[in-house]
Amino acid sequence: MNLLKQHLTAYLCASKDTTRPALMNVKIEPGKLCATDGSIAVKMEFDNDSAMPADYPTGAASPTEPVLVPVDAIKAILKGSKATDTFDLLVNVDTRMGYLVNGGATVSFTLSDERYPDIDAVYPQDTDMEPDGANYNMTAFNPAYLETINKLYKPFGLSTYGSAVSVVARGDCKASSFQWTGNGTAVHVILMPVRKNT
Repeated sequence: MNLLKQHLTAYLCASKDTTRPALMNVKIEPGKLCATDGSIAVKMEFDNDSAMPADYPTGAASPTEPVLVPVDAIKAILKGSKATDTFDLLVNVDTRMGYLVNGGATVSFTLSDERYPDIDAVYPQDTDMEPDGANYNMTAFNPAYLETINKLYKPFGLSTYGSAVSVVARGDCKASSFQWTGNGTAVHVILMPVRKNT
């Protein structure tokens, strides 16, 4: 499975809490990925490319099922990479190993059996969405979350304050999203609010 550097920045939303091991990963499956720490979440949808790299570990193949990729493995493969680099995610189901490959560099990790939460159950559906502020029931958020969103959007050449990003709300959940031309990627970020301004 072919991934861009922009996709892998989803790790910024993963948890650092060792008591929640599943959330210390990015869940990647054909055509989409997601990450959350329980308060902020990102999901991305993209064109699935299952072409195999020229050099790949013996017995490895492009995954057909969801894979939990540890944040440490993502950080390791991103170290020293260029903005235009592409990455391949491969798995060997027999040895229970996963691989992130970038040219001649390979980072391996053990496949996890942890259960990952259903991000789609939290994300507002199209029928639930309304433009933020439409009902004047504005929501305030932890500034650290907003900083994380800006870090997520920067590799795409966007800002959360840019006109290309739409913000929608449903009750206490707020989401921003945009469509990116590279690799047909759609990015959705979900924030849980700290409090409401009335």
